[in-house]
Amino acid sequence: MCRSLYPSLGVLCEHLLLQKVETDLGHEAHSHVVGKDFLPFKGVEASVRTDVNIIKASAVIAKGTPVHGFVYDVKTGGLTPVQ
Repeated sequence: MCRSLYPSLGVLCEHLLLQKVETDLGHEAHSHVVGKDFLPFKGVEASVRTDVNIIKASAVIAKGTPVHGFVYDVKTGGLTPVQ
């Protein structure tokens, strides 16, 4: 099993979400969501480690199933393993 995160994607998605709110719902709706935390991750490696531990502890994952975490670099396509 593999868990990976895309570090620059969180910021990009939040920006696109705010644009979509403004375009689809107007300035007033946009003004209500600007500055809200849409929970982008800040510590990518730490987030991957947390997710890997949650997956390993899950009752639906057989004990002993290898679970690995990676950070995916959207610019280069490279995967960096997270220990």
